[in-house]
Amino acid sequence: MHTLLKPTFTAVLAALLMSFATAATAQSDQPIPWHHMAYEVEGVPGIALSQARVMLSEEVPAQRVKVAVLDCGVDATHPALAGAIHTNLNEIEGNGIDDDDNGYIDDVVGWNFMVDSTGRSLNFARYEAHYFTHLYDSLQASGLPMPAWLKKLDMDLTREMAEEAQGYADDAWFYAELYFDFAIPFHDTFEEYPDNFEQIWFHRKAIGLNRAERKFLKFLMSEELTLWDFEYYVQEAWNYDKFWTNPDYNPRDPNEPETGYGNNDASGGYEDHGTHVAGIICGGATAEGGPIGIANGLVDIIPVRMVPDGDEIDKDVANAIRYAVDQGASIINMSFGKYVSSDPERVREALRYAAANDVLIVHAAGNEANDIDAFPFYPNPGRYRDVDSVFINVGASTATYDDLLIAEFSNVGKRRVDLFAPGEDILSLGADHDYIDHSGTSMASPVVAGVAALLRAYFPEFTAAEIKDILLDSVHEPEFRVLPPGTPPSEVTFAKSMSKFCSSGGIVNARNAVLEAQLQRETKAAAAVAAAAALEVETAVDTGADTAEETP
Repeated sequence: MHTLLKPTFTAVLAALLMSFATAATAQSDQPIPWHHMAYEVEGVPGIALSQARVMLSEEVPAQRVKVAVLDCGVDATHPALAGAIHTNLNEIEGNGIDDDDNGYIDDVVGWNFMVDSTGRSLNFARYEAHYFTHLYDSLQASGLPMPAWLKKLDMDLTREMAEEAQGYADDAWFYAELYFDFAIPFHDTFEEYPDNFEQIWFHRKAIGLNRAERKFLKFLMSEELTLWDFEYYVQEAWNYDKFWTNPDYNPRDPNEPETGYGNNDASGGYEDHGTHVAGIICGGATAEGGPIGIANGLVDIIPVRMVPDGDEIDKDVANAIRYAVDQGASIINMSFGKYVSSDPERVREALRYAAANDVLIVHAAGNEANDIDAFPFYPNPGRYRDVDSVFINVGASTATYDDLLIAEFSNVGKRRVDLFAPGEDILSLGADHDYIDHSGTSMASPVVAGVAALLRAYFPEFTAAEIKDILLDSVHEPEFRVLPPGTPPSEVTFAKSMSKFCSSGGIVNARNAVLEAQLQRETKAAAAVAAAAALEVETAVDTGADTAEETP
């Protein structure tokens, strides 16, 4: 899936689009997640959440904030999300009737767009770049006319993405073949010594190794691979052939209605990523009692499942945005993305719909260490101010306050990335009521969404566009230079100001954002008083002039 988790395993697969995730082990020893901390207090470049809460302690939140999580599913039953899940009170659960007449039957707790009109699950999707390249070449060879949307695509970029995906597929098959040739015969030894390569070596050497086996074990030790890694590659190779790079794979009915398809199971059985995202925004305490969420007690999560394992379908993205808006979301978090889009205008129109309804869109910038000023990354509002004013693209930062402050995987862009937020080893919720660490711009995005929710709860007078401006104007700007993400250790690279990698030049900061909001509120109040006084004077002058004219 294209949820924006930092990929792992070998360096060969480290940039694999945005499909793979790292899930580190469970509980953290820290009393609070590092991204909540303040550099001035703990020496860690977090968002200074405690300081923000102190500043808000004398105030009363004006409202609860609905935040839609557009993702691969959310476990609404996680204990740490109790009381934080939106319920559609206009719908009667289980009666099979569209009570609120919104086109979605029994959507009491969100919606799942990953189901077709027959009820078939759509957990997989093909890579658009691979399919579009195949279609383009086929039509060109046959002399048949090209669809207008296909003509608009940047085919050089599309072909580059397709070749990259095919390269990953070939790599996966390389490891899969090694598995069948060597790992299966070594299976018993692997089970006895799953992580101790030296013991595996000596164990197998004692019973005799041929040249191929010795070469294989040396390769294992050099790459630090286990049997479970190989089993993973086998599955990946299978998925590439069957789904992701298969141009004939298309489980969707082209005659399917534009809206109303899907079902009301917003978890969908693939909810780990979405649950982690929701937890960053407003998850309760861990089993040890430490806080998880940024806007706890202030948010109602609207779960919307629309991210498949593969490229997101533009129709699903657009419909999910519109659904979230119609459910009353004031913030939408989108921790997904892709480099090729067949119908960007449909998505842009949905974004315009959100903007017209004063909804803030928070989007993960991607994990390929690319400059997305040069490589378009979708959803992308483009140059349209009516969308861009409420759209925030978020890169990922680390807990290291030095030249490695930008996460090695994060996309950057002086124009197309707005700010950075903590996105490495972020503790939050997981599937099966767990607590886990994840890394990726997927995690950085809900950090910003959580801070935005704080502001929208306490400062309802500000519009979505004003909230974006407050967040960008209040970032923490490091005084030192940072290295571009993905820089090989052996390569001499000059560090640059953080302003070279995002428009704001800094990291989201809850304390600074609250202070900025308070100052702007005071400024607005003072301006309103001054305007009222000026109007009173003007009215008095006008009244006096009228009276003078009437005097005989």
